Parts: sequence; structure tokens; C-alpha cells
Amino acid sequence: RKLRLLATLGIEATVLLPFDDTMARMPPEAFLDAYVFTESPPRPLAICVGAAWRFGRGGAGTTAILQSVADHHQCTVESIPEVLHDGRPISSTRIREAVREGRLDDARLLLGHDVAIDGRVRHGRGLGGTRFSCPTANLESADVLLPPGGVYAAMGHLLDSGLRLPGIAYIGTCPTLDHDKHRASPPHVVEVHLFDFNEDLYGREIEVAFVQFLRPERKFPDTEQLRRQIAMDIEKARTWLNRHRLPHA
Repeated sequence: RKLRLLATLGIEATVLLPFDDTMARMPPEAFLDAYVFTESPPRPLAICVGAAWRFGRGGAGTTAILQSVADHHQCTVESIPEVLHDGRPISSTRIREAVREGRLDDARLLLGHDVAIDGRVRHGRGLGGTRFSCPTANLESADVLLPPGGVYAAMGHLLDSGLRLPGIAYIGTCPTLDHDKHRASPPHVVEVHLFDFNEDLYGREIEVAFVQFLRPERKFPDTEQLRRQIAMDIEKARTWLNRHRLPHA
């Protein structure tokens, strides 16, 4: 997902460094020799880093150390000041806190885009279409930070075709359907229902953006009451997305 976002910003190529114990233990100068100013080409002509960037063991490396080493290799260094929001630097810590607390608007401002995850569609219980008239795509997502459990108005992006569709997403443990009382911590599921879409999604990669929180997760007395609530959730999501996200003729 990060590589795809970088590509949309015009980055033509990305090199991924394998962060492991060996790299973590490297002093700053050793890190630069091993991964930046290597003996074999290509050699960097210029390096751009954030002003607060740190590297090397214990974060001992600073932009001053980088500049000193770069001067020996006829390489220029540009240090970019931190981007501020409400007088504070935008950071991954602030973004994670906003996502964890369900502050989607704050997270959207800090990220510059919606809170979203990528995942491959896998087989679920098959109850969405048969029991609730709401077929859902269950996502196999990486171990990523999710917003709080509940129901969200969402936008789905089919990564293989580029198609973008409105829908409704759910994050939770399916308390109404999960009758295993002996399981201490049921796993969270992430599933999305795309409006007016009937293609087979199994095995396909999809991005789900959580754009508006609708209601928290709750356990219903029976599946009939859950079915009625799902219908209301869908109508509420359609209304919100039509007003705020979908283009109008």
C-alpha cells in the first residue's frame, strides 16, 4: 500500500532496505557505508531527509552527521522542515492515535487521504447474502491498526480494475453470530458490502476506505433484528455518501 501511494506521488522507483537486528545495531557511519554510499554504483547525487530524521544504532545519526559524510562523496543534502498541523508536527504517532480513537476527520487531515486498508478477499461464512441480503467481501488484511469496531460508510477500490464503489464496512467480532462462549477473544473481521455490485470478488485485492462512522458494534437478541439493523445501516450509508462523497449529475 505504501509503495502504491508513493507511485501516485510520482516516485519512479523505490528501494526497500531489510530492517533487521544487524541494521539496528549499526552505528550511523556504518549504516551510511553499507546502504547509502556503497562501493558499487549507483551513488546518490543528492539526499533529501526530514529535519528530525535519525538513523543508526540508538538513533544516534543526525542530519549533521549525514551532511559530514555526504560532503566526502560530493553529495548534497537537503533537510526538510517538519510539516505542522495545529502547531504540532505531523507524525505517525499522532496519526495512529487518531485512527485508534476513531477520529477519522483528524486522521484524514494528517494523512492527506482517508483511513484505509488493503486486503485480499477470502471466503467467509457466506451468511451476508443468504441470510441478510447483504453479500460481503471478507478481507485478509495485514496486521494493521484498525479504527474502533463498528459500522462505517465506506468506499471500495478494486485494485485490479481501478473501479471505485460506495459501500458499507464492518469491523468487529460478530457477537450476534458467534455462539462460541468458550473462546476468550474472537478474532476481528473486516468485511465490506459494495452497493449495486454483483461480480465475484474472491481472491481479488481491494482497498477499503473508512469514511464515516455510523454506529458501534453491538450484540442483537436474534438474527432478525440484526437483519433489520443492517438494512437501516445500508440506507444511512447510502444517504451519507450521496451527500458527501459521490459526484452528482
